[in-house]
Amino acid sequence: MKKMSLAIVMLLALGLAFTSCKQPGTQDADLTAEDLNDTSWMIGTWEEKSENDYNISGISDVLKKEVEKRVPSAPAPTELTVTKDNVDEFATKLKGYIAIAGKPQPIPGKTETYTINIKINKDKTKISIYNETETKMDFMGNKVSVKITKATIYTKK
Repeated sequence: MKKMSLAIVMLLALGLAFTSCKQPGTQDADLTAEDLNDTSWMIGTWEEKSENDYNISGISDVLKKEVEKRVPSAPAPTELTVTKDNVDEFATKLKGYIAIAGKPQPIPGKTETYTINIKINKDKTKISIYNETETKMDFMGNKVSVKITKATIYTKK
């Protein structure tokens, strides 16, 4: 009886683990230089959208709201048209991000660093560039940690 109960619990746990994961092929992967060998998939109109996410710890919720009010909002989405004449320019920009992806980069004049991650979906219709920075500071007598993630997302129309 104990073995049967244990087997049922294990099957339920495995079922939950598999259903909670994203299905294969739906997760974004790292964009690589090999993805840019053929640039024909880039030609077309892309929506460029920015998103900002701030994770602030070390202060009260009231102070967090005050800080968030002062943080600039993301700009409105724009369109980017990639043609056979300018596709190399867009590919070169992406190659620059790929070259530094995952490696902490210094912020000039500061002790903090930032990290770039660049992702692409399976169908090559969405490119996401994430810029993450974490800083620690004193704010009104509190040790505050702020993690800022800025995303630039290109979605093909």
